[in-house]
Amino acid sequence: MSIYRKFLFNKLGRDGVLEKWTREGVKPKTVHLNDAAFTHSLLEKLKEETQEVVEHKNPTELKEELADVIEIVRQIAKNAGISMEDIEKARADKFAKWGGWDKRLFVEWAEFPEGHPTIDYCLKNPDRFPEIVE
Repeated sequence: MSIYRKFLFNKLGRDGVLEKWTREGVKPKTVHLNDAAFTHSLLEKLKEETQEVVEHKNPTELKEELADVIEIVRQIAKNAGISMEDIEKARADKFAKWGGWDKRLFVEWAEFPEGHPTIDYCLKNPDRFPEIVE
């Protein structure tokens, strides 16, 4: 009789990992997710993987974690009926309109003239853009 040790995962598992575990005698407890729960789990997985991008220790780890992020984005898009081509077009359109980050400029704060549309945006998102009152 084999001795087993049980560990809590509570996260989305890749199909290939679960298939490998089964071949290795691992006994996972799985639940089939409905659309809403699957989307929620993918978004949680996206948070996990982006944190791993932030914590990478070398270029190889960074490459692997970015690949995971892209795979999750691909699955989220697929579930939403959005093609990767549509995402790439949106990315290219935003780049054409707003550019990228090549200049490496960090905005500490900005003062907007009265009536500027960004003021309303900031006021609607005070957790992200608190108003500085001097």
